[in-house]
Amino acid sequence: MKKYICISLILSVLALNNLQAQNLHFSQFYASPLNLNPALLGNFAGDFRFVANHRNQWKSISLPYKTYSLAGDANFGKPASKFTFGAGILLNSDKAGDANMGNTEIGIGLSVKYKLLKNNNLQLSFGILTTYNSWSFDRDKLIFDSQYSNPNAGTPIAVYNDNTNYFSVNSGISVDYTSPKNWAFQFGTAVLHANSPRFSFSDKVDLRVDRRLNIHSQLKIPVASYFHLIPTAVYTVQAVRNELVMGVLSALSFRAAFNKFYLGVFTRLSDALILTSGVDYKNWQFLLSYDINLSGLKVATRQQGGFELALRYIWKKPIVKTPYHICPSYL
Repeated sequence: MKKYICISLILSVLALNNLQAQNLHFSQFYASPLNLNPALLGNFAGDFRFVANHRNQWKSISLPYKTYSLAGDANFGKPASKFTFGAGILLNSDKAGDANMGNTEIGIGLSVKYKLLKNNNLQLSFGILTTYNSWSFDRDKLIFDSQYSNPNAGTPIAVYNDNTNYFSVNSGISVDYTSPKNWAFQFGTAVLHANSPRFSFSDKVDLRVDRRLNIHSQLKIPVASYFHLIPTAVYTVQAVRNELVMGVLSALSFRAAFNKFYLGVFTRLSDALILTSGVDYKNWQFLLSYDINLSGLKVATRQQGGFELALRYIWKKPIVKTPYHICPSYL
């Protein structure tokens, strides 16, 4: 028990002194497009898209990291036009630890998509997403060594505020290509916190949120008419920290309401093995993954990483056929 209390305190103190490192963390990064790259706003086949994500991580260490994300985006413009536009909103919530350290993030974004070829097979997209972030923690739920012998002793974080807020500007670009033989490729890069906003719980300390670079790619390989392999990867750099998540999804298609099944294996290098499965049902997609912890923290986590759920719904306007009458040739 003492070991887990110490770990919880260490994580809390590190978070208070270096919160610029804290960002949303999804193993299914490809299933949370607005958090990955603002250029993916409106980048889908349809008119409206709704996405929900939930992650529950490190349940064996004190209170787990709980992350929720909701997003909705829409396409504007005629599909055959050179230029089309996307717009969307994003809501994130992230809480962790005994002190309920958390962030609520609300964002709104726009994107522009330009078709580079006449057959619309090559598209260049640019997007920008502005978010408002509100961070807070509950100091009364933290207990330090000096308070065990003297409950009235002050805490080392008494000089900190309970909350702090900032605006963040995020931007990105992506390129999408689909070959005549149904090969599909996507490559994108995004800069999050491009304005490096001030972020500190203390009025006397001037900390900045480090810019975060996401570089991602995805390839859709048609092995057969009913079976695809989808290699996917993202490389993230923020200050001195970096992370590479990569793997492959397999997709088996059917001519039924349950029209696609997914199985996949990913790895977060030197950290976790990620097992993924899912299904498409009509316009809905449901994905489930589980992280198996392989890092040095596996002793405390008992190799338990976290469950992650992703839900997506795409709505398309129904095609309305204009009624017409065939007249006799003599009229």
